[in-house]
Amino acid sequence: MAHGAERFSFAVFGDTPYFAFEEPAVVRLIDSLADARVAFVVHVGDFKAAAAPCSDELFADRRRMFDASPVPFVFVPGDNEWTDCHRATAGGHDPLERLARLREVFFPDDDSLGKQKLRLVRQSADARFGAFRENARWRMGGIVFVTLNVPGSNNNLGRNAAMDAEHAARMAANFDWLGAAVRQAAAC
Repeated sequence: MAHGAERFSFAVFGDTPYFAFEEPAVVRLIDSLADARVAFVVHVGDFKAAAAPCSDELFADRRRMFDASPVPFVFVPGDNEWTDCHRATAGGHDPLERLARLREVFFPDDDSLGKQKLRLVRQSADARFGAFRENARWRMGGIVFVTLNVPGSNNNLGRNAAMDAEHAARMAANFDWLGAAVRQAAAC
């Protein structure tokens, strides 16, 4: 901890809810964050099973769930939310279309999700990386936090030329964003 910085705690979870029977437990977990006295929570992705439908309805449901958090809620997309959406069991969606929809639903502005908001710096503020709304950064207690969209399922690489081009552009953005975060942290 930086000298003289305030003490705080935060929570991190992910890979849930995969199934409908898990949803009440996740709602209880989110509700309990107020009593846990955490400054914010980060969901590290996979708010559904890979085979579950990648529907707009599910995205809206998860957005409502996350917005019910009593503390600022930062969501980082996982592979189950977009790169795995091409699977027939997940609806046979175009992963690039699902990524665009995730950006619309979960990253519409510069605030976190949740009832209380945390102001985030989005990589999309840089005109060179205007599409990358999911990459965020914030500072608390002398610590720089950063999110990057680097999902599983081979990070969207190797399926076709359009996916490979998306991968290359996103990874260039990720490396730039990570470098900026390191520089900001070194300046603290």
